[in-house]
Amino acid sequence: MRLDLTPQYCAPSSQSAVSTEIAFDSRRTKIFAAREWVRDRVLRHINRLRRARSGELLVVNIHCWEGLFAHLEWFLEIALHCERFALRPCFMSSSPQYVEPAQGPDWYAYFFSNPQLTAEDEMRIERGRVPVCRIENIRQLGLPADYDSELSLSNAPALVHKYIGVNDDVLQKVNAFCETHFKGRTVLGVHYRGTDKRVEAPRLTYEQVREAIDGQLTRSGRFDSLFVASDEQEFIDFMQRSFLRSIRVVWHNDEERSRAGVPVHHAASGSRFRRGQEAVLNCLLLSRCSALLKTPSILSGWSKLFNPALPVTLLADPYQRHRWFPDRALMRETVAV
Repeated sequence: MRLDLTPQYCAPSSQSAVSTEIAFDSRRTKIFAAREWVRDRVLRHINRLRRARSGELLVVNIHCWEGLFAHLEWFLEIALHCERFALRPCFMSSSPQYVEPAQGPDWYAYFFSNPQLTAEDEMRIERGRVPVCRIENIRQLGLPADYDSELSLSNAPALVHKYIGVNDDVLQKVNAFCETHFKGRTVLGVHYRGTDKRVEAPRLTYEQVREAIDGQLTRSGRFDSLFVASDEQEFIDFMQRSFLRSIRVVWHNDEERSRAGVPVHHAASGSRFRRGQEAVLNCLLLSRCSALLKTPSILSGWSKLFNPALPVTLLADPYQRHRWFPDRALMRETVAV
C-alpha cells in the first residue's frame, strides 16, 4: 500500500498525484538497491573469512530460487576455481523449491555426491569443523575471476566427471529406462523448454519444432525412436499426436510437469523431491540419446556435459543477456536447423 503524502487541505491534480507516487517508488527502489548492495558486500566479506578458515576444503551451500541446473552451473564455476587453487569443493544446496524435509536439508545430496571428498572430510563437515559459505548468488562468494566466461565444452565435462557424481539410485533409474526404451534403437532426443523461458529466448511454436524433427529424420534416415522431454504437458501430447503413425515416441512419465503455464521449479504444489529428480532423470536420459535437438535450456545443455560425444543442435539462440553456459558454447559449436 502506498503512503498518502497529499496534504488534507489541498486536492491535488491527477498529474501531481502521479508525480508523488513515482517519486516515492523511486526512493523505495533506491533504498532497496542500497540495502542489497550493502548486504552483498557483507556476505562477500563473511564468505572470504570462511574460505580463509576452511583450509583446502571449500564448502558452498546455495540457497536461492534459481533452477536446479543453474545451481549446477554455479557449482561448475566453483569447481574451476578449486582446480586453479588446489582446493577441494563440497557442494550442497538448501534451496526450498527442491528440499523435501523427509529427505533431508540438502537436495544436492538427493541426486549427486562429492566424489572428491574423503570420509574424514565428510566427518569434519558434518561436525561443523569446516565453515560453510552460504550464498544466494555466486558473486557473494567473492571469487577472484569470472569463471563462467572460462567454461567451455572442452574443460567442463572433465570438471563434471571429477567433482559431480551421480548417485547410484539415480543411475539405476536411468539404466532401467534405457534398457526398456532405448536398447537396440537409434534415438533422437528432443527437449522443449517452455513456460517462462520466453523471457530468455525466442519461443518456438510446437509446429516449428515438429518441422525441425521432420528435417532431421529425413536427412539422417537412421532414427527409429524419439525421446521427448519438456516442462509442458501440451508439448508432449502434441509430439505424440504428430508422430503417432511415423515413428515411435517415448517420454519419461513425469508427475511434476507444468499444465498451467507455471514453471515447474516455481510451482507451489507437488513433490519437491520428485520435481528435482525428474529434472535430473530427463537430463541424463537426453544424454543417452544418439543425437539431441533442443531449445535453449541449461537442463538439456548439461546433457552434452554428461556425454561430450552427443551431437546437439540448438534450435534458437538465447537473447544476448541470457547466454549462459552451456548453451552459449553450443551456439558456436552446433548448427541450428
